[in-house]
Amino acid sequence: MLVVADSSPLIVLIEIGHIDVLPKLFGQAIIPPEVWLELHQSNRPQAVRDFIASCPNWLSDPVHFTQFFFVTLRVFVPLW
Repeated sequence: MLVVADSSPLIVLIEIGHIDVLPKLFGQAIIPPEVWLELHQSNRPQAVRDFIASCPNWLSDPVHFTQFFFVTLRVFVPLW
């Protein structure tokens, strides 16, 4: 299963040391470009910035999100 994640649950799970629950539950997560940028902000806790800088294999970057979005859009709105 695939999940598209917002920043708040990621931040909380990183801060409480349970970010490993996401790949166990969903296998893979994709984050939108805005979330990616938000997690890199200097006002975020160091643990969050370290996590996103190392980006584990189960977390897809914004490039993959954009590709996923357009493929999904083409499936549900076949106008192209």
